[in-house]
Amino acid sequence: MSQISVSSLTFCYEGSYDNIFENVSFAIDTDWKLGFVGRNGRGKTTFLKLLMGEYDYRGSIASSVEFDYFPFEVAEPDALAMDCVASVCPDAEEWEILREINRLNVDAGALYRPFNTLSHGERTKLMLAGMFLRRNRFLLIDEPTNHLDAEGRAQVAEYLNGKKGFILVSHDRAFMDNMVDRVAEVDNQQVNLYKGNYTAYLRQRAERIERLKQERTKQIEEMKRLEAFVEKFRYKATKARQAQERAAKLEKLKAELVEIPEEKKTVHFNFKQPPRTGDMVVEARGLRKSFGDHHVYDGLDFTMYRGEKVALVGPNGAGKSTLLKMIAGVLEPDAGTIKYGTHVSKTYYAQHQLEELTSGNTVFEEIDHVAPGWTISQVRTLLGAFLFNGDDVDKRVSVLSGGEKSRLALAKMLVAPRPLLCLDEPTNHLDI
Repeated sequence: MSQISVSSLTFCYEGSYDNIFENVSFAIDTDWKLGFVGRNGRGKTTFLKLLMGEYDYRGSIASSVEFDYFPFEVAEPDALAMDCVASVCPDAEEWEILREINRLNVDAGALYRPFNTLSHGERTKLMLAGMFLRRNRFLLIDEPTNHLDAEGRAQVAEYLNGKKGFILVSHDRAFMDNMVDRVAEVDNQQVNLYKGNYTAYLRQRAERIERLKQERTKQIEEMKRLEAFVEKFRYKATKARQAQERAAKLEKLKAELVEIPEEKKTVHFNFKQPPRTGDMVVEARGLRKSFGDHHVYDGLDFTMYRGEKVALVGPNGAGKSTLLKMIAGVLEPDAGTIKYGTHVSKTYYAQHQLEELTSGNTVFEEIDHVAPGWTISQVRTLLGAFLFNGDDVDKRVSVLSGGEKSRLALAKMLVAPRPLLCLDEPTNHLDI
């Protein structure tokens, strides 16, 4: 049985003062189906990239297996999708399997369109398909269900169920429950291993925290007893030696004081109400939209009224994001009209908002720049609502995790909320 052995691992991002991992040692059997869990920014994706050799670190990581990482970078995103996938699946026989069996149900026409014109879901499916065909690799899989429709998630689950072992990062609780037989939790710069699926991990974690609390309570009681003895007999000649011994024991106890894992936190916020709009919010008539020979909409009519909360659903590639972009005004239809009601202004949130964050800014500066007239206290209150507390507000955007960037982008959107919110998969990358 092969193992991935981690010994005395310490890692800190350049420009950050806080270690992501500190003197961490543990081992992973390569036949484990291991879920990596933890709050955004705790180091889940970082650990996968350390395994891939992307960062320098102190300590050692030893493994006899080759790794495949999802999602991989597409070198030429404007190339045909089939060529992008073939670049990671160069075996001609396996490429034919992908094209003919089409195990992730990708529209055949999508293979012959530029990769960067596909929907996020279609891109995800093709990258997964290419990776699945590379055999004899240990898979490092980072949030594979982001952007996938229900059928895609089911097919990914079916494939992973047939794999001997892998490491999976996912914020989809149901998916994790069905996929993993071990859980590694990243917390307080350490990694703790649990046996079982996600639900079993939650139960064991609660039991472990209760044991730690009891142990810490006993330690504190013993420290108080020792402190009282030292204070009482510190200057009494006949007890001086005993007082010194107890003082040494007290210092040792302080150094070994049990740390309690941080309690799970929840985002809490209230929308500042924008101006009231007219009854009709947006009206679309005769919309047409095509990408080359791929016709997405032809003669679409759509009306939305004040107070309505609309979910766009459908298979990957059906045009959900395309319609949202047209409603939000970031993509022009080929034909047709879109009208907005009285006092209607709009906010569009999608994954590209993460890319538009300024990497050199601190978290505080990123909000402060879009909140003229706000006090420091108001900015900190908004950031606190999105779990940026204490020194977190001084982190550079460049060192934030995907989930932290998502929270920051959502916080920016709420500085001056507008009556029409157009949200494209806002929970991607966010922890549970």
